[in-house]
Amino acid sequence: MLRTIFLSVLATALLVSGYAPSQKTITSTLPVLEDEWTIKMTQSGGIMGVMRSVEVYSDGGYVITDDRSKQTFTGKLSEEEFAKFKEIVASSKYASMDKPGTGRCADCFVYDFEIQGSSKFIVPLDDVSSPDSGLETLVIFLRELIDSALQ
Repeated sequence: MLRTIFLSVLATALLVSGYAPSQKTITSTLPVLEDEWTIKMTQSGGIMGVMRSVEVYSDGGYVITDDRSKQTFTGKLSEEEFAKFKEIVASSKYASMDKPGTGRCADCFVYDFEIQGSSKFIVPLDDVSSPDSGLETLVIFLRELIDSALQ
């Protein structure tokens, strides 16, 4: 009898908390990059507590900021880099879990994306969620751009 009550309370708690063993995936295309647009990625966290960002503009120009070292770099992507960047964005499809987990990685980097184009797109990712998000290639491209500027 006590076991039945316990299982009933547990089942009710799981239903109320929204727990679902199989989570649905929501997929959406990023905004179309027409006319003027901006893509910004802020990278924070990690063991060293970094806080840096990169903002790429519709003319291929970019600004990279490292808050810890108080440095700002500006530049312009080459035609080849810019074409590759736009192809990555155009082919990316964001896939998100209905109820993503939190606190799964204490020393992960966190990436906050903000894309202003035909519409506004904002999404947070981390090192754990990035591979399944559909945006990992974009994260890698932008991290490499940041890393090359900060060397």
